Amino acid sequence: MYLIHLDYGYHPANGWPYRYIGRHLLVTTIDLNANNGSGKTISKNVSLLDGVLMTAAAVRHANGRDWWIMCSDADENRHYRLLLTPDGFKGPFTQEIGTKPSPIGLNNSGFGNSFSSKGNYYVDGNSYLGFSIFRFNRCTGLLSDERRVEWPEPLTPPNDNQQHEPGGGYMFSSDEKLLYVTASFDLAKHPALPVGSKPYLFQFDLSASDLFASIDTINPIDSLKFFPYAYTDEVMYGAEMGPDGRIYIMHNGEAYCTVQYPNVRGKGCGFRYNEPNFNNIIGQAIPVLPNYRLGPIDGSACDTLGLNNIPVANFRTDDTLGLLARFFYDLSFKEPTNWFWNFGDGTTSQDTSLLHEFAEPGKYQVCLTVSNSNGSDTYCREVFIGISAQKEPSPANLDLRVFPNPAQESVTIVILGASPASGTLTVSDLHGRLVLQQPFRAVNSQLLDLRGWQPGVYFLSLETTDGNRQVRRLFVGP
Repeated sequence: MYLIHLDYGYHPANGWPYRYIGRHLLVTTIDLNANNGSGKTISKNVSLLDGVLMTAAAVRHANGRDWWIMCSDADENRHYRLLLTPDGFKGPFTQEIGTKPSPIGLNNSGFGNSFSSKGNYYVDGNSYLGFSIFRFNRCTGLLSDERRVEWPEPLTPPNDNQQHEPGGGYMFSSDEKLLYVTASFDLAKHPALPVGSKPYLFQFDLSASDLFASIDTINPIDSLKFFPYAYTDEVMYGAEMGPDGRIYIMHNGEAYCTVQYPNVRGKGCGFRYNEPNFNNIIGQAIPVLPNYRLGPIDGSACDTLGLNNIPVANFRTDDTLGLLARFFYDLSFKEPTNWFWNFGDGTTSQDTSLLHEFAEPGKYQVCLTVSNSNGSDTYCREVFIGISAQKEPSPANLDLRVFPNPAQESVTIVILGASPASGTLTVSDLHGRLVLQQPFRAVNSQLLDLRGWQPGVYFLSLETTDGNRQVRRLFVGP
């Protein structure tokens, strides 16, 4: 495992509010299987890149195996990229593109870069003055077609005391049609007003010809803390997409904020304030994770490894105001092109995500089948409607998927739902001989290298520390 991180130091200008910036992009290599699963650091803080740097972001290469790591210069329109392959890191390579004021000097925040879930877009949230959205080529790692948004001052109704400050949260919807941006407005000292801030979550429509004109303010402003003034002591920070399809937003306090349905335009996206709540001060931190469920671009010039996007079906259910209604939110991945829902009540649908109302209370077996030209997959769940005496089972139960199957060079092991406790992965051949045994971390996916394996049938057994066990057959071809 590679942990890629920045070490922060003083910016050469060393002036408020732009005092700290990344000076080195570092990598720490960890062997997760060493020390009986406790892990071991192989190398620490090896420098990949030096400069005046912003937070790095990663996305899967179009071949479905390698990774692009992108890191932008904080002052200049300069973007660095590295390629991570089984042989190690290659690069850095440099591209100069963009129209942000250069150099930025004291007006830079130094963080906020992010890829869209499918890797077609990259946002460079590089300054207090605005941000840039680029098209990204997963084959070449090159940026193109910049769309620049400049923040006006002030963005809200005129008030000389409000100063805009980006929150560093830039997150695309999973369908890549919307962009969510966090920001805040700091209130300078004034004898008539308390010192505070206004946290904002903005939504932009990427299909709009005028990107800034499409802006929509999503979150309500909590004005109770400083009544009668509409100011708080809270600020919006980073944002990340969870495996459940929700966007989680960091704001100072004891909780995240949540966007329930990121693909929905406007207030229908379902902003939730202070959910989930951790009852513990969490500061400004939020994990920065790439999309591990992204596969190759089938049929592209970079599709050279023989990997295919065989879709994996998954969904979540959300209660609605109606007793008999549920919202079914698609979480399938690996490029499905067709969806088929069977709600277990005699009705079906080919929509992606939808609200369904059942005719009467009961227990229903709801199944979603997704498919593309490479294959199909089905995921089923029992859903309890209007039955107060029974509790709907949690989707966190172990659900093991193995794909592609048959496989040649590698196979991905996926756990749907919430991550289970850590456990042991055991692989045996058709004659019961042990081929592999290693710890399995509480993550949603793990890549298994099959190079050197003999063609044939293998049995994968995953047993978690809480006693849950599932077995899958794996066919390894020549």
